[in-house]
Amino acid sequence: MRKFVTDINPNEFDRFADKQKNNHYTKTSAYGVFKKNDGYEYYLVGVKDDEQLVATAMILRKKIAYLFSYYCYVTYGYNMDYTNIELLSFMNSHIISYMSDVLHACFLRIDPNVCRLEHEQDGKLKADGFNNEWLTKQLINDGFTHLGYNYGYSGNWMSRYTYVLDLSADIDTIKKHIKNFNNHTKKNQMRLIEVYEGKEEDIKILYNAQLELAKKDRFVPKPLAYFMDLYRIFGKNAHLYIAKSNLKGAYQNMLQERDRLQATLAATTNSNKQKELVGGIEAISREITLMEKNGYSTMGDYILGAKLIIQTGDKVFNVHMYTYKLLPNFRAALALHTKAIEDSKKRNAKSYDFEGISGSLDSNDSYYGIYDFKRSFGGDFLEFIGEFDYVINSHKYKAYRKIDRLYRRYKRKIYLVLKGW
Repeated sequence: MRKFVTDINPNEFDRFADKQKNNHYTKTSAYGVFKKNDGYEYYLVGVKDDEQLVATAMILRKKIAYLFSYYCYVTYGYNMDYTNIELLSFMNSHIISYMSDVLHACFLRIDPNVCRLEHEQDGKLKADGFNNEWLTKQLINDGFTHLGYNYGYSGNWMSRYTYVLDLSADIDTIKKHIKNFNNHTKKNQMRLIEVYEGKEEDIKILYNAQLELAKKDRFVPKPLAYFMDLYRIFGKNAHLYIAKSNLKGAYQNMLQERDRLQATLAATTNSNKQKELVGGIEAISREITLMEKNGYSTMGDYILGAKLIIQTGDKVFNVHMYTYKLLPNFRAALALHTKAIEDSKKRNAKSYDFEGISGSLDSNDSYYGIYDFKRSFGGDFLEFIGEFDYVINSHKYKAYRKIDRLYRRYKRKIYLVLKGW
């Protein structure tokens, strides 16, 4: 017998979620607890067949005070087999009724993390690849409105594009497929870059690194409490990594490497090898000069960046990462990802989600560097099917969308003015 159920026990809810191929940390009960600090309520609902869960959804509800109403949001959609159309329509109809009659929302938004079209690893569409736009049509048939395909990060509540690295291979094979991994790692080793797992008190490092980037890129940073709550609520599933270097020691290593290259050059007669060595000496000399100019040559331990990952089941998500821009050969981001991937393998993870790219393949795009870096790890380029709204009260819905758009536009401008950024 099939029935729609509410108030599912969180442990039962999460055990089911962990087994689903499209699970995400934002589709767990812990995320609902986390969002309470942002003014949301959460409800764990689903469908049971003969008392066995076959589908779940975490509904987030937030009050729209100026409209005397609420909206509901199911982050990254349901945990279920979407190809079971009968089950999907059953889930849709009951969630819509629950959202309308019990939660009294004026609209519901979902954005399933189901791939739309198949892409090559570089992001280009794959010839004869899969096409899941049938799901878009089905949701429309069930009364939802598709919000279209916005460019990049703009307008979307969750990232519509991402890279996911398959961790099923052994760690040496994974590293082998990371672009220039050995070369960059050797440079990091010479520069004494190390990564260690931090503790709760180290969350401030992540926050401060984010603040530095916010000033540079002029965006509204998340408060320290946001990161603290995320780390505390996800508990043993949250892992914080810190990258650091001893700059004085790194400087000494570079001096020694220049001496080694100069000695090798003096003993070399091959003209091609000489040319290569001269280029290497000039490059490291420029870096040594910059170390001296910026005062790095006398500094001790120096924080280079931090990242926070969350593992749910066998899936790992790169939730936040911020690094300081020191010098080009201090590749903190690579070091942070490498350590996180190594540890995730030890925790039996099967996938590593880099959590968001713009989706643009244009080298002139302002976000191209993020795409190019994440692509270098050899993961799969994923494009999700987008956002869908089910509207109960069209007047309140239109008013909310208009006011929210204006709020998002001016919130950043006002913040930057007040901060003097």
